[in-house]
Amino acid sequence: MLIIATVGPPVSGHTLGVVLGRMLFPWLLATLITWLFLRRRHPAFWITALTALPSFTSLMILFTGIHTANRT
Repeated sequence: MLIIATVGPPVSGHTLGVVLGRMLFPWLLATLITWLFLRRRHPAFWITALTALPSFTSLMILFTGIHTANRT
């Protein structure tokens, strides 16, 4: 939602698929990291969200950098 709010809606359905596809792997990896970290506890939702946000953000930056480096 934040990407669409800042950049605007995608031009086509293909572009939307590319954006969501690039976000899928970092999202799944951040989910795994959060689950491994909190699997024995049952915290409130906001604690889970605060735990997942830094890992998702750093993974998005990492994978965007890798994708950009591979394009050049």
